[in-house]
Amino acid sequence: LLMDGGRVTGAAFIRNGTEQEARCDAEVILSAGAVQSPQILMLSGIGSADTLNAMNITPQIDLPGVGQNLQDHLSIDSAYYCKKPITLHTLTHPMKKLSVGLKWLATRSGIGASHIWEMGGFVFGNDQVTHPNLQYHFTPVYSDWHNRKIRLQQGYVLTCDQLRPKSRGEVKLRSTDPHDRPASHFNYMSHPDDTRELVEALKVMQELLTQPAFDEFRGERINPAPEAKTDSELEAWVRAYSSTDYHPCGT
Repeated sequence: LLMDGGRVTGAAFIRNGTEQEARCDAEVILSAGAVQSPQILMLSGIGSADTLNAMNITPQIDLPGVGQNLQDHLSIDSAYYCKKPITLHTLTHPMKKLSVGLKWLATRSGIGASHIWEMGGFVFGNDQVTHPNLQYHFTPVYSDWHNRKIRLQQGYVLTCDQLRPKSRGEVKLRSTDPHDRPASHFNYMSHPDDTRELVEALKVMQELLTQPAFDEFRGERINPAPEAKTDSELEAWVRAYSSTDYHPCGT
């Protein structure tokens, strides 16, 4: 970022191997995401003065919050194999993919017009929260990675996002090279309430998926592993298998 008297007036960048500048008389909006926005700010001298001095970057504006307060949605799944061949596992067949594509091109309808996570809801995981703290998404197919490819199986999945995590992380510089990726420390589940809420989420998911309406479809449970039943076993499973839903923010 280009600075003039403590004000950002433009940006310097490399295009086709040549360094160029773009300047602005009004305002400059930096929109590079929750990870690279603070990286660009810090490389430009905007951030914690102590952190910048340690990287031999001359501070332009001492702004300690840059790179702090990193948050993300953790996600967990509960999945079952389906007894009936009514799920979307057939989408991997070439002729099925062709028919889906042709229907979408002709009518803009069918499964090609869907993001397949159309059923969901916001849930109170306990009676201590004033707003829903969990968000569920249901999809009629089970997928996993096999030899670096997505493999669809006859099953269904209920996924849960933790909406208001209390854990906080940070984005830090590895070097002064703008091409070097910054270090993102999410500190997932560093706050004990986050782990507790995800265990509560699994219990509600299990209650939903074992309702009588699922009896004719519910096959063997895929995850959590059927032997995970106690709070300590569910917590161990959450710590081992929870994953990001790619919603970083807050920096």
